[in-house]
Amino acid sequence: MLISEHECAAGTVEGFMPNVRDLEAYVARNVDIISPAEQAALRASRILVAGCGSVGGSLVESFARLGGTAAVLADPEVFDDTNLNRQACVLTDIGRPKAQVLAERALAINPYFQTRVLIEGLTVGNIESAFEGVTCVFDAVDAGASPWVKYRLHEIASQRRIPVISGFDFGGKATLYVFDYRRRRAKPFYGRASAQAHREGRLAECVKWLGYRHFPSDFLGIIRDRMLTGQPWPQVTYCVLAMGALATRCILDLEMRRQVRHVVAFDVHDSTRTLPARIAQWVNFPLQLGRAFVASRRPKVESAAHMEPKASTEEDNTRRLVEAMILAPSPHNCQPWVFEVSEPDKLHLRWDPGRGTPVVDPDANAIAYSLGCAVEAAAQVAVVSWTSSDSQDFHDPAHIAGTLRIHGMDPRNYARGRGLLEARVTHRGRLLHVPLSAGLVASCAELASQRGAHALLREVDSVRIKRLAEKDAKALFSRLDYVTELLEHMRLDASEVAERPTGFTLQTLGLSKWEAWALRMLRRSPGLLSISMSLGLPAFMTRNAIRQMTGHGNYLLVAAGQWSANGRVDAGRALMRVWLELTAHGLHAQPVDFPISTQEGRAEVAELFGLEVNARPIALLRVGMASDRLPPRAGRLPATVFISRAPETATCAPCSTVAESLVA
Repeated sequence: MLISEHECAAGTVEGFMPNVRDLEAYVARNVDIISPAEQAALRASRILVAGCGSVGGSLVESFARLGGTAAVLADPEVFDDTNLNRQACVLTDIGRPKAQVLAERALAINPYFQTRVLIEGLTVGNIESAFEGVTCVFDAVDAGASPWVKYRLHEIASQRRIPVISGFDFGGKATLYVFDYRRRRAKPFYGRASAQAHREGRLAECVKWLGYRHFPSDFLGIIRDRMLTGQPWPQVTYCVLAMGALATRCILDLEMRRQVRHVVAFDVHDSTRTLPARIAQWVNFPLQLGRAFVASRRPKVESAAHMEPKASTEEDNTRRLVEAMILAPSPHNCQPWVFEVSEPDKLHLRWDPGRGTPVVDPDANAIAYSLGCAVEAAAQVAVVSWTSSDSQDFHDPAHIAGTLRIHGMDPRNYARGRGLLEARVTHRGRLLHVPLSAGLVASCAELASQRGAHALLREVDSVRIKRLAEKDAKALFSRLDYVTELLEHMRLDASEVAERPTGFTLQTLGLSKWEAWALRMLRRSPGLLSISMSLGLPAFMTRNAIRQMTGHGNYLLVAAGQWSANGRVDAGRALMRVWLELTAHGLHAQPVDFPISTQEGRAEVAELFGLEVNARPIALLRVGMASDRLPPRAGRLPATVFISRAPETATCAPCSTVAESLVA
């Protein structure tokens, strides 16, 4: 949250609390079961829960406790006495809207949880807007009560390539039907139920996709009875709890781009019975017991965490802020930032030329964008104000881009902001084409405008973009100094990554081990590199760089409103903000700056996007939805590397103490 000095001083920041609880403490017991990447995916996700009764309401608490931070909750009903046996309510909730109660419960568990509540439920009028920013849908809409809304839910999800989980509890068996509309263009319900049947409310046809083989045998008699009598379907708490557990795990796997079975089920009743399938576990039991016995005989290792001195609030805030800021992108992942502590709540931002990229970025323009990205990253997790400096020369050893004042962490947005920062990655793989919503296009433009820049999200002629990229990429890869610098920023094995967690890795570049071996040989031998340059290496590297620029035409162009040092930093802030907005909508991006690396290319791209004459393109992003697993996030140096102490003439004793404690 970025505010002005005046707003903070006047105390007009609503919902602001002076301190933020330790984000990691909430999920500390998830460690080694839930990976950091999975935790980031949960924080960056936003689920739509359509129906907050037994089925839909089952997952909200579990999702909040696991570390999720955002949900749209829709249900038109209120709690009554019959809900107490299995739904997330207490006596005092009787008569209150289900969606509102669940929103309050999630916030009481997880103070970072953000909700949008639709107490009118999903309707034909609001269902489109309910999808904004949603990355996964849980469908608990009653097909008998609202068949057309249920169909529209799946229809919109299939159009926007958003996965849907439909839940049913069959007595003691929790059953989920997973419609992963991202992996293929499929009709609603995979074509197993028609729109006409839903319009006319023909229930038997609306639920044909359920099949029969998933019904448990001890529930068939109940089905027959209820079909005859019309009495309410029985539902029990342990089945609802199993539903929430399964759904939360399915959401996590879907957010991680993993494949999930179409039907995911757990029969609580059946799990207590003796089954032949349990034999494998019985055989393995003595072995696992022996290992546990051996481990129990080893001396316990006491954690030293409790012996560390407790950091002050200022130190904690500065550390959290820096940890967030270094998640910003930078040219070749060079991580050029330096944060000088001048006061306990004030940081000067500059860059270290030793971590720059002088060949690809001789004028330090990309460095300016990266500093702006770091400022915007801070604004995602804290209440800060930014003051630009008067210096215009980035190569001046005394240059400071500006000063960031920390007014405090932002408890309501910290977890989700941190999650989005951690989930944002450069995706160089295949991207699925996703129709762009008018809301997202307008949002990107508005967010960039607030930073004095331009952001144009368009579906454009990808062939033309690829032609420009191929031409300019080949020119750059034909330069020996450019290729040499690029190779120096490649980490081609695990030891290189451990030694210098900057630059590119094999996984982020999508290279094979054989290609890594060849590049390592070229880096070690300048003579061999020169020969390879004449034998076609530039053409190979060009093809590798632009090979995924086919099949779709969604691109985001970010342009600076003013071409000054401060204007370039502001453009970097806009770039970071709109990239995080794409991440919040479940989209992925890859910078493809070759087309705007020359004046001619910038002019053609500006004309293609209809950019204003006085604006200069600074970043071009290929945008879509990842078709496979996301690559691992690029490494980062320790946060302490980036923190320094301001010169003694401008530093007070408390500030020196803060800086020394953070760097120690």
